Amino acid sequence: MRGAGTNVVLFVIFINLVLFWRAEPWLWRRIVAAEVLLFLYTVCGGGSWGRKNAARRGNEPPLDMQGVMANPELIPGIKWGESPCLRSAPSLESTWCIIPHPTKVDKGGEDAIFLTPLSAGCADGVGGWAARGIDAGLYSSSLMTGAERVALQGCAALQGSGGFGGSGVDKSSDASKLEMLHPVALMKCGYDDCCRQRIVGSSTACIVALLPRALSDAAAGQDSQRIVHSDEAAEREAAAQREPLCVCVGNLGDSGAMLLRDGQVVFRTEEQTHGFNFPRQLGTGSQDTPNDADVITIDALPGDIIIVASDGVWDNLFDDDVRTYLAQRQALNSQMLARDLALHAYCRARDRSRVSPFVRRGVEAGCLDKKKIESGMQSGGKVDDISIIVSTITDPADALTGHHSTR
Repeated sequence: MRGAGTNVVLFVIFINLVLFWRAEPWLWRRIVAAEVLLFLYTVCGGGSWGRKNAARRGNEPPLDMQGVMANPELIPGIKWGESPCLRSAPSLESTWCIIPHPTKVDKGGEDAIFLTPLSAGCADGVGGWAARGIDAGLYSSSLMTGAERVALQGCAALQGSGGFGGSGVDKSSDASKLEMLHPVALMKCGYDDCCRQRIVGSSTACIVALLPRALSDAAAGQDSQRIVHSDEAAEREAAAQREPLCVCVGNLGDSGAMLLRDGQVVFRTEEQTHGFNFPRQLGTGSQDTPNDADVITIDALPGDIIIVASDGVWDNLFDDDVRTYLAQRQALNSQMLARDLALHAYCRARDRSRVSPFVRRGVEAGCLDKKKIESGMQSGGKVDDISIIVSTITDPADALTGHHSTR
């Protein structure tokens, strides 16, 4: 259906054709001149069209953050929840939230996540497939479903072997459990499932796993692996006579993960891209595979916070925004940290008065005009699917069991 603006334009064109055919040339020229002046007046801000253009250039007020926080259920398609931890072993206690793009609410967006007591993952279906009538959300969902299936098997096997016990881990006997729980192995399982099912589409992926450090050391030979050691973590674990823990991260594309300790960022993944707004991705027509993922192992402690999120979060929130906001919400004893951060990203995506990480990267890549950004014409965030998991490494004294997954 045509809008009112289209009807007005068609009417003006019709009148001009009639005047050109019937009216005297001098009269037609004067009418056209008046129309040009009126058009310039409205575009430059004098009329109602000008005010709407000014708003699109970035002068509209941002969303009311307090109002959004007070009534999150009013956001179309939003979902959130919690995933409890294990009863008697170190594990991940998580909250999660998904907010679909406004135009993708009916299908729930194109992001997918999974959570188990020892792992979590996020996949962002590449939206460009929509132009071909393909739902990339099917690929991301299958990718995470396959990873979750094997993660649950590995979780059960590791618990059954006493992999988090005080006596340590026999790396030779538990190598198969590492293969089941390592993030790249989980990514490969989901990727293979998508290939077997011949699902068309593509997706980024970021998966984290909590492992005994002795078990994760068996993967240290991977060329892509980077190890982030922490003397503080080693000293604390030795003093508590606990088996050292680590968080292993596998990331491919522009989703990502962050680890915070005592309010400070210990680690943050780096984007993997082929170019601006063109992430590495698994799927149809892509040369990228799970073996191309960045692999990082970080010494971890109970109480550390791990964030796994799609680019709908990282494109709109700077790392310091996440750190500061998380500290504020923790001070209020918020039990829904993921939801709160997702809402924060949702509001920032629509705040045209700020320069977002997405816009800053566009300038650095030479794809966005710095002058237009400074004038407000290209400022603001990026409206997108938003998915986020916030996990806390729990002490064995914490008592809950279960897992949760969602698309």
